[in-house]
Amino acid sequence: ADFAGVDVRNENKLVTCKFIAAKQGIGKERACSKSSKYDGEVNFNFYFCPKACGYDCSPTQLPTQTPSKIPSLNQSNLPSMYPRTDPSKLPSLNPSSLPS
Repeated sequence: ADFAGVDVRNENKLVTCKFIAAKQGIGKERACSKSSKYDGEVNFNFYFCPKACGYDCSPTQLPTQTPSKIPSLNQSNLPSMYPRTDPSKLPSLNPSSLPS
């Protein structure tokens, strides 16, 4: 079944993917970037008619079945420093600039 939405700016105008697919060049670009209301949802026509607007929604690469590496249970290194509670440097008595 073809999408049949209502133009947001002109509620008397019905928009379908077949109508958009038949357009050429700038006319198609404009039709795809307009908004329609379908089943209570307002969105761009390219969202409702990705194929007619030239969008390929299929994934470019299928996910692998298993991860390439399993997580390590042993840490390779200990943390280099423990968190400090005291500041590493006290504020300067002669600031180079005022706070912004």
